Amino acid sequence: MFSQQDVYGTFIPNLVIKGELITYSVVNQREVRAGAGIVSLIAISSFFTSLFLDQFWLWYLVVPLFFWEYLLRVLVGPSAGPIAMISSLLVSSREPEWVLALPKRFSWMLSLIWVIGMIVTVLLFSSNPWIISGMALLLALANWIESVLDTSLGNGLYNACVSVGWVDGPVISHQHTAHTVTDILHQADEMVKEELTEISKFPK
Repeated sequence: MFSQQDVYGTFIPNLVIKGELITYSVVNQREVRAGAGIVSLIAISSFFTSLFLDQFWLWYLVVPLFFWEYLLRVLVGPSAGPIAMISSLLVSSREPEWVLALPKRFSWMLSLIWVIGMIVTVLLFSSNPWIISGMALLLALANWIESVLDTSLGNGLYNACVSVGWVDGPVISHQHTAHTVTDILHQADEMVKEELTEISKFPK
Protein backbone atom coordinates (compact mmCIF):
# COMPACT_ATOMS: atom_id res chain seq x y z
CA MET A 1 0.00 0.00 0.00
CA PHE A 2 1.32 3.42 -0.91
CA SER A 3 1.24 5.81 2.06
CA GLN A 4 1.13 9.61 2.13
CA GLN A 5 0.74 10.06 5.86
CA ASP A 6 2.75 13.28 6.14
CA VAL A 7 0.78 16.50 6.11
CA TYR A 8 0.99 18.01 2.64
CA GLY A 9 -0.43 21.29 1.42
CA THR A 10 -2.11 24.05 3.44
CA PHE A 11 -4.42 23.45 6.38
CA ILE A 12 -7.21 26.01 6.82
CA PRO A 13 -9.26 25.75 10.03
CA ASN A 14 -13.05 25.67 9.62
CA LEU A 15 -12.83 25.51 5.83
CA VAL A 16 -16.17 24.56 4.26
CA ILE A 17 -16.36 23.34 0.66
CA LYS A 18 -19.79 22.62 -0.85
CA GLY A 19 -21.36 22.55 2.59
CA GLU A 20 -18.81 20.09 4.02
CA LEU A 21 -16.27 20.89 6.74
CA ILE A 22 -12.84 20.02 5.35
CA THR A 23 -10.46 18.51 7.88
CA TYR A 24 -7.63 17.84 5.43
CA SER A 25 -4.86 19.90 3.89
CA VAL A 26 -5.71 21.67 0.64
CA VAL A 27 -4.17 23.38 -2.39
CA ASN A 28 -5.40 26.26 -4.51
CA GLN A 29 -6.97 24.77 -7.63
CA ARG A 30 -6.51 28.08 -9.48
CA GLU A 31 -2.75 27.75 -9.04
CA VAL A 32 -2.87 24.12 -10.13
CA ARG A 33 -4.80 24.93 -13.29
CA ALA A 34 -2.54 27.88 -14.13
CA GLY A 35 0.53 25.68 -13.67
CA ALA A 36 -1.00 22.95 -15.81
CA GLY A 37 -1.64 25.51 -18.54
CA ILE A 38 2.01 26.63 -18.48
CA VAL A 39 3.26 23.03 -18.63
CA SER A 40 0.89 22.34 -21.52
CA LEU A 41 2.06 25.44 -23.39
CA ILE A 42 5.76 24.58 -22.95
CA ALA A 43 5.24 20.94 -23.97
CA ILE A 44 3.16 21.68 -27.07
CA SER A 45 5.54 24.45 -28.17
CA SER A 46 8.50 22.11 -27.79
CA PHE A 47 6.59 19.42 -29.71
CA PHE A 48 6.16 21.59 -32.80
CA THR A 49 9.62 23.14 -32.52
CA SER A 50 11.29 19.75 -32.28
CA LEU A 51 9.45 18.11 -35.15
CA PHE A 52 8.94 20.87 -37.68
CA LEU A 53 12.00 23.03 -37.02
CA ASP A 54 14.29 20.09 -36.25
CA GLN A 55 15.36 21.55 -32.92
CA PHE A 56 15.73 18.38 -30.87
CA TRP A 57 18.18 20.07 -28.47
CA LEU A 58 15.21 21.85 -26.90
CA TRP A 59 14.23 18.66 -25.08
CA TYR A 60 17.52 18.80 -23.15
CA LEU A 61 16.15 21.98 -21.52
CA VAL A 62 12.45 21.21 -21.28
CA VAL A 63 12.62 17.69 -19.85
CA PRO A 64 14.93 18.61 -16.92
CA LEU A 65 12.66 21.59 -16.21
CA PHE A 66 9.65 19.28 -15.94
CA PHE A 67 11.64 16.81 -13.83
CA TRP A 68 12.63 19.39 -11.21
CA GLU A 69 9.18 20.95 -11.30
CA TYR A 70 7.36 17.75 -10.39
CA LEU A 71 10.09 16.53 -8.03
CA LEU A 72 9.90 19.75 -6.00
CA ARG A 73 6.10 19.70 -5.99
CA VAL A 74 6.03 16.15 -4.68
CA LEU A 75 8.81 16.37 -2.09
CA VAL A 76 8.70 20.00 -0.95
CA GLY A 77 5.21 21.36 -1.56
CA PRO A 78 2.59 22.33 -4.15
CA SER A 79 4.13 25.76 -4.79
CA ALA A 80 7.81 24.73 -4.72
CA GLY A 81 8.47 24.28 -8.44
CA PRO A 82 9.48 27.22 -10.67
CA ILE A 83 6.36 26.88 -12.80
CA ALA A 84 4.22 26.59 -9.67
CA MET A 85 5.75 29.82 -8.36
CA ILE A 86 4.86 31.62 -11.59
CA SER A 87 1.30 30.26 -11.56
CA SER A 88 0.94 31.37 -7.93
CA LEU A 89 1.83 34.92 -8.93
CA LEU A 90 -0.56 34.83 -11.88
CA VAL A 91 -3.57 34.03 -9.71
CA SER A 92 -2.52 35.87 -6.56
CA SER A 93 -5.18 38.55 -7.07
CA ARG A 94 -8.02 36.03 -7.37
CA GLU A 95 -9.90 34.31 -4.58
CA PRO A 96 -8.45 30.82 -3.92
CA GLU A 97 -10.43 27.75 -4.91
CA TRP A 98 -9.45 25.09 -2.39
CA VAL A 99 -9.34 21.37 -3.19
CA LEU A 100 -7.83 18.37 -1.38
CA ALA A 101 -4.03 18.30 -1.62
CA LEU A 102 -3.18 14.58 -1.64
CA PRO A 103 -4.93 13.72 -4.94
CA LYS A 104 -2.90 16.49 -6.59
CA ARG A 105 0.30 15.15 -5.10
CA PHE A 106 -0.52 11.68 -6.39
CA SER A 107 -1.18 13.15 -9.84
CA TRP A 108 2.17 14.96 -9.80
CA MET A 109 3.89 11.72 -8.78
CA LEU A 110 2.49 10.11 -11.91
CA SER A 111 3.70 13.07 -13.96
CA LEU A 112 7.17 12.73 -12.39
CA ILE A 113 7.30 9.05 -13.36
CA TRP A 114 6.24 9.99 -16.89
CA VAL A 115 8.95 12.65 -17.12
CA ILE A 116 11.57 10.16 -15.92
CA GLY A 117 10.45 8.01 -18.83
CA MET A 118 10.98 11.03 -21.08
CA ILE A 119 14.53 11.42 -19.73
CA VAL A 120 15.30 7.80 -20.56
CA THR A 121 13.82 8.32 -24.03
CA VAL A 122 15.95 11.40 -24.67
CA LEU A 123 19.09 9.51 -23.67
CA LEU A 124 18.36 6.30 -25.57
CA PHE A 125 16.40 7.46 -28.61
CA SER A 126 17.85 10.88 -29.39
CA SER A 127 17.96 9.93 -33.07
CA ASN A 128 14.17 9.47 -33.15
CA PRO A 129 12.38 12.68 -32.09
CA TRP A 130 8.93 11.16 -32.62
CA ILE A 131 9.04 9.10 -29.42
CA ILE A 132 9.90 11.94 -27.04
CA SER A 133 7.61 14.29 -28.94
CA GLY A 134 4.72 11.84 -28.58
CA MET A 135 5.31 11.52 -24.85
CA ALA A 136 5.45 15.30 -24.52
CA LEU A 137 2.21 15.60 -26.48
CA LEU A 138 0.47 13.22 -24.06
CA LEU A 139 1.80 15.23 -21.10
CA ALA A 140 0.55 18.41 -22.74
CA LEU A 141 -2.86 16.84 -23.33
CA ALA A 142 -3.23 15.73 -19.70
CA ASN A 143 -2.28 19.20 -18.45
CA TRP A 144 -4.56 20.87 -21.00
CA ILE A 145 -7.48 18.81 -19.69
CA GLU A 146 -6.60 19.89 -16.15
CA SER A 147 -6.22 23.55 -17.09
CA VAL A 148 -9.13 24.06 -19.47
CA LEU A 149 -11.65 21.39 -18.51
CA ASP A 150 -10.80 21.41 -14.78
CA THR A 151 -10.61 17.60 -14.85
CA SER A 152 -7.59 15.72 -13.52
CA LEU A 153 -6.88 12.27 -14.88
CA GLY A 154 -4.56 11.67 -11.91
CA ASN A 155 -7.35 12.50 -9.45
CA GLY A 156 -9.57 9.88 -11.01
CA LEU A 157 -6.83 7.27 -10.75
CA TYR A 158 -6.15 8.35 -7.15
CA ASN A 159 -9.80 7.83 -6.18
CA ALA A 160 -9.77 4.41 -7.83
CA CYS A 161 -6.60 3.40 -5.96
CA VAL A 162 -8.06 4.60 -2.65
CA SER A 163 -11.26 2.63 -3.23
CA VAL A 164 -9.32 -0.64 -3.64
CA GLY A 165 -6.92 0.12 -0.79
CA TRP A 166 -3.76 0.57 -2.85
CA VAL A 167 -3.31 4.16 -1.65
CA ASP A 168 -4.09 5.74 1.71
CA GLY A 169 -6.78 8.40 1.67
CA PRO A 170 -6.31 11.95 3.01
CA VAL A 171 -5.14 12.18 6.61
CA ILE A 172 -6.35 14.57 9.29
CA SER A 173 -3.87 17.35 9.85
CA HIS A 174 -2.24 17.43 13.28
CA GLN A 175 -2.92 21.16 13.25
CA HIS A 176 -6.60 20.42 12.83
CA THR A 177 -6.52 17.92 15.68
CA ALA A 178 -5.01 20.49 18.02
CA HIS A 179 -7.49 23.08 16.84
CA THR A 180 -10.40 20.70 17.41
CA VAL A 181 -9.27 19.81 20.95
CA THR A 182 -8.95 23.50 21.76
CA ASP A 183 -12.46 24.13 20.46
CA ILE A 184 -13.87 21.28 22.51
CA LEU A 185 -12.23 22.54 25.70
CA HIS A 186 -13.42 26.05 24.99
CA GLN A 187 -16.99 24.87 24.40
CA ALA A 188 -16.89 22.77 27.57
CA ASP A 189 -15.68 25.79 29.52
CA GLU A 190 -18.49 27.92 28.11
CA MET A 191 -21.06 25.26 29.00
CA VAL A 192 -19.79 25.07 32.59
CA LYS A 193 -19.98 28.83 32.91
CA GLU A 194 -23.55 28.83 31.60
CA GLU A 195 -24.55 26.11 34.05
CA LEU A 196 -22.99 27.99 36.98
CA THR A 197 -24.80 31.13 35.89
CA GLU A 198 -28.14 29.29 35.82
CA ILE A 199 -27.48 27.74 39.20
CA SER A 200 -26.66 31.13 40.72
CA LYS A 201 -30.12 32.39 39.70
CA PHE A 202 -31.92 29.96 41.99
CA PRO A 203 -32.93 31.44 45.39
CA LYS A 204 -30.86 30.22 48.32
